[in-house]
Amino acid sequence: MAFAKLERDAWSDPAVASAYAELFPAMVRFTVPALLDGVQVGPGTRLLDLACGPGTVTREAHARGAEVTGVDLSRAMLLKARTATPAVRDWIAVRAEKLPFQDGKFEAVASNFGLLHFSDPRRAIAEAFRMLAPGGRVALTIWGADAIGLRLIPEVLESLHLAPPLPPAPGFFAFAEPGALSRTFEENGFDSPSERIVSGAAEIGTAEEYWRMFLEGSARTRAGLLALATEDRERVRAKVFERLSEYRTGSGVRVPVTAVLGTARRSPTGSDQAQNRDTGSDTDSGYTVEN
Repeated sequence: MAFAKLERDAWSDPAVASAYAELFPAMVRFTVPALLDGVQVGPGTRLLDLACGPGTVTREAHARGAEVTGVDLSRAMLLKARTATPAVRDWIAVRAEKLPFQDGKFEAVASNFGLLHFSDPRRAIAEAFRMLAPGGRVALTIWGADAIGLRLIPEVLESLHLAPPLPPAPGFFAFAEPGALSRTFEENGFDSPSERIVSGAAEIGTAEEYWRMFLEGSARTRAGLLALATEDRERVRAKVFERLSEYRTGSGVRVPVTAVLGTARRSPTGSDQAQNRDTGSDTDSGYTVEN
């Protein structure tokens, strides 16, 4: 699938992983405390951090005393995560849609904005179900429909009538409609689903850093911007800087962001069943990043 290749190629590039690790946590870390609270992470909790990236969630979970396993499709990202949190030893490169773990290995599964990087988000949710022991909890964050920090560049492209060619992909705001994430949890065997909005702000030093965040440290937005002619890309950059001017503060740029936090539980009885369940491990894509 073209989208899966776009994601894999981008995140496997050490330069993209470095730019993301340097710049993008400012955009996504506002949800981490609520995400970990949603799965009741505490000392000894066996947690799977799905699409862990450079380890933003993993690091906080480890600080709470959890036993964390970080997984990501990108070895370059995992190397960043391992460097940032060397006390965590379990870093595994694997696709979220086919995880190489036994059923019920974890007490909690969390993913911070990972869902829409997966070529098959629903299958990834089914895999999260399989990972959980009876009574285990899942928590996922996705972008809220009014997340200005993420909407700004797509809106600028639209205003300039620019539509870079990109492969079909899950929309940035897929599952943002109220109830959509809860329904998907229920379809895959979870019970007690809930959703709530988490609001925050991305504190960014300069407008240039915001631009670099997406031009150098993202996957599909980066691909779209790089597909533009140079003069069109400069037009987008100028318009983005203009839009960011209304969010300037004395110390930089403060851009509003929102997320939907969805949580659910696997029944404590263990009698539930996920639909479309596939328990096979993906032996071609998984490897451990050695310490």
